[in-house]
Amino acid sequence: MRTLLILVLAVSIAAAGHAAPLLAAPPPSIRGAVVLVARRNPQTDERIPIGTAFHVGDGLFRTTAHVVTATLPRRYEGRGFDELGLYQADEFGNPARWLGRVEVGCVDPRWQGRGESLVFPHDSAVLRLVGPSPPEFLRTSD
Repeated sequence: MRTLLILVLAVSIAAAGHAAPLLAAPPPSIRGAVVLVARRNPQTDERIPIGTAFHVGDGLFRTTAHVVTATLPRRYEGRGFDELGLYQADEFGNPARWLGRVEVGCVDPRWQGRGESLVFPHDSAVLRLVGPSPPEFLRTSD
């Protein structure tokens, strides 16, 4: 009995170290509301995903302060990743469709950055889509 318990425990620990495969794509309703936030080079259309945001209506998106204030790794410095924008993700979470450039509407003024003991309750920001009205899938019901 003890050997069986040790074997079950060992298998459980080994299995916990492996990510479960994606069994199904998120439903379209979620894919339509959650978007990727990325730094984009408008000249080359290269992008670096830095986080996610969700649509709250009228071209406004809620994200976190640490996403909008993120600095890219040094290897990307001077390579033109100056535009902050949104992408619709494919079923695997990869950037698939450019939605548009965004501006930071506000960052919670109580947010202090990483390393603070009270970061998480105030780690909040709002993005505003710049330009034409949001694509059809981002429209809220009337």
